[in-house]
Amino acid sequence: MAKKIKKLLISQEEFDKKFFYGDMEAVKLYIRESLKEYTQDHDRKSLFESLFTAIKWSGITKFAKKIGMSRSGLYDALIRKNANPSFDTLERIFRGLNIRLNFDITDIEDEPKEYKSSQQYQYAY
Repeated sequence: MAKKIKKLLISQEEFDKKFFYGDMEAVKLYIRESLKEYTQDHDRKSLFESLFTAIKWSGITKFAKKIGMSRSGLYDALIRKNANPSFDTLERIFRGLNIRLNFDITDIEDEPKEYKSSQQYQYAY
């Protein structure tokens, strides 16, 4: 992630300075690039670490209170091993960062899924 940010901004030092002083444009750029990277590699851990890094600029405790969570709850949701935050938690985090998520609904052309059925339900693998 840091390499892409270096290409987009003049230097890592400049990014760190903007990030440290809470430049929301730098934070949004960082999150945007993290989300783009996630759509390619599907590495949730990296995405969650990027969100946690973005949260640091405003102070983790202050941010957690702002979105109605504890500091440890926020840490557990994003950084803990096998972290799997709920959609509600992610939505609160993005709102706390003043970032609106937009979804583009397109067909995903993938190999056909194999459906298996149980007594009552069918699910795809």
